[in-house]
Amino acid sequence: MLLFVVPVDPLSGLVLLLTAPLIPFFMILIGSLANILSRRQWTTLSRMSAHFLDVLQGLTTLQMFWPQP
Repeated sequence: MLLFVVPVDPLSGLVLLLTAPLIPFFMILIGSLANILSRRQWTTLSRMSAHFLDVLQGLTTLQMFWPQP
């Protein structure tokens, strides 16, 4: 792509030449941040799931002691 841009507009070719190597760097940076946020969300959801399971398991005990009409 650079071979076609430079003859038409050298300034745009220079900008492409300087900024193209930054694209993989920012992709890695954004991917790692997304991975951190995803793991944090997964941890939170796992904790909520464990709490919900604990509440459900306690319902049978509550039903045993609930007065029947």
